[in-house]
Amino acid sequence: MSTGGAHEPVRLGTHAGKPIFGQAQGLHEELTGLAVVGDTGSEDPEVIFEEHATGGVCRYFEVLGETEFDETLGPAVASPEGRARIEDSDHRIAWHAVRSAFMAEEPAFVNQMIRELRGTLEPRGGTATMIRVARRLQRRSAIIRMIHTAQAQAERPFADIAGGPYPLQHHAAGAEVFPTHLYTPLVLLGSPFTRGFVAGRAIPEATLTVALVVLMGGAGPPLRDGDVTWARLFEDGLPELRKLDGQGTTWLRQTNHHALDLDAHPLIEWWTGQLNALYTEATDLGRFRRVDGILDAGNAYRELRSLDRIVGNCVRIQTRPDEHAIRVSSAFEFFDLLPNILDKTVSPAHVWGTLANPSSAKKILDAALGNAPPQIAAVLRKRAQEVLEVFRSETLEHVMPGRLDGSKVRIGAEQGSTLQTDTFIGKLFHQLRNTHHGYELDASGKRELLNLHTGHISQAFPELVVLYVLAILADPKVALAGGWF
Repeated sequence: MSTGGAHEPVRLGTHAGKPIFGQAQGLHEELTGLAVVGDTGSEDPEVIFEEHATGGVCRYFEVLGETEFDETLGPAVASPEGRARIEDSDHRIAWHAVRSAFMAEEPAFVNQMIRELRGTLEPRGGTATMIRVARRLQRRSAIIRMIHTAQAQAERPFADIAGGPYPLQHHAAGAEVFPTHLYTPLVLLGSPFTRGFVAGRAIPEATLTVALVVLMGGAGPPLRDGDVTWARLFEDGLPELRKLDGQGTTWLRQTNHHALDLDAHPLIEWWTGQLNALYTEATDLGRFRRVDGILDAGNAYRELRSLDRIVGNCVRIQTRPDEHAIRVSSAFEFFDLLPNILDKTVSPAHVWGTLANPSSAKKILDAALGNAPPQIAAVLRKRAQEVLEVFRSETLEHVMPGRLDGSKVRIGAEQGSTLQTDTFIGKLFHQLRNTHHGYELDASGKRELLNLHTGHISQAFPELVVLYVLAILADPKVALAGGWF
């Protein structure tokens, strides 16, 4: 889509002067490389993706070059007050105004705004990149939901739903789907600083959804810097619940700030390509077959929703650097959700014993993150090493006196058995999660683990979960196949 030189930018939303998605002719062009089943002249044909059959990657997300919006289509709000706020000296106000303008302002103003953003950001290593979300992702997700509904309600077979009064595009939600949250962890890689922001725009006339990813080319403002927290609002002398690392978010800044130096364009290209690879795996219906050969749409739908929640929890961890309780709760939920996206059954004890064990975690993260381009892989692998070192050392610092013996922890009242320190950490965090969920520990061995520790949870633990989300993105085929276990 990039034009380059003196050529005019491609107009997004039109093709040869006509809306791309509005007529059958444009529809065929959008489906290039796909096998179309059914009446191809209809408004909304059923689509089967050749990429799944050939082992290729589905193009669900597409990085657009110097593309501009058709100025005759889409939202057309003119807000003088909003336009003035774009120039505000406060980053938060300006960024919110840009996001609002991208979503609702007149196309001509949006085109000019993006040109100016690029002119300002690109000389210093930043970018304002638009990402087109393919309709086939929305349609594939809709088909999974519809088949799941049909299987859950036997009196409503799929044929009746598909042929009923509501056509498929109503189920697919068309341009109303905004998967912008999938790019939010990218702009928060430098948490507690942010590299930028993500916005979305829908053009219903063209059934088109576009995301705008803005990276500043360095650090933006620190997160939550100007927010009023409960502790500051009520100065009642209550003791702190956690001391964290004794330096607030200092450790986070030292560990994560290297991500601010990554080049914006290669980072977005890599991230988009890996999202395509991840969702190619997640939407491959061949992964969800019952014993009788019928699609298990319930499991397919559960996986898509679990992926959304996993990304959402990653964002909660990244956006709340000062709120330890929320970060830990979100990290625990990652371990609960992970089995939902795996191709094989893995017990909770095995999940915790593998992923919360610093030694096995290092092997998994090094292998997965090593698939990224060299510059990105180097930053993420160094980050993983620092996180695991702090996670291990800080957890062991809070083992009860006399129980830590070199590389082993003595277990039980008689101290007759021992566990390797990394094995102990994996088992300990499994039981910390159980008590966090309110479970009673019925086995004496489970209680003995907690009796050996103060219960302190390192600030590095939620950061480890962020790294696992990045590892899923970096190597989705191995992650979703359960290759970590």
